[in-house]
Amino acid sequence: YMGYELQVSAAQLAVLLALNPAARLTARDLLAATQLVEKELLFALQVLCRGRVLVTNPPIDAATQLPPDQAFAVNLEFRSAHRKVPLHTATPKDAPDGDPALKVVDVDRKYAIQAAIVRVMKARRALSHQELMAQVFAQLRSFTPTVQDIKKNIDNLIEKEYIDRAADAATTYHYIA
Repeated sequence: YMGYELQVSAAQLAVLLALNPAARLTARDLLAATQLVEKELLFALQVLCRGRVLVTNPPIDAATQLPPDQAFAVNLEFRSAHRKVPLHTATPKDAPDGDPALKVVDVDRKYAIQAAIVRVMKARRALSHQELMAQVFAQLRSFTPTVQDIKKNIDNLIEKEYIDRAADAATTYHYIA
């Protein structure tokens, strides 16, 4: 991979290092060499194959189990338009608990979004949905929330009776003192 900088997770790096001295390894060999859990190895291999860094036949994109005799090899014809190739950004969709630190961050962000909404509504008393969204984005500089996160927290605050929708205009919110 001359000229490319692959940005990979630890599991993906373990797979690439195991394949470094060998031209081709089976899933069984990779399990032994990396000492990863099978699901973690499967996910790492899926991401590396999807990114065309590894080649295998048949493809394992939708596989839920790793065939032990499936062979994997480094794609010597790998090409990318970018010098840096990010492969580490994906996470398994069926991760059981995830990282506890990420859960804490998500909870902290939820409260930060709700606090920003309440601050804006307390200062303005009544706002349209678009104005509220713009004000919340402006207040939250430490991270950029998604529109869905803000909408979900607006609905939570409506349930908690901090704000309510205007009866005459569905896109207007009122602060409840």
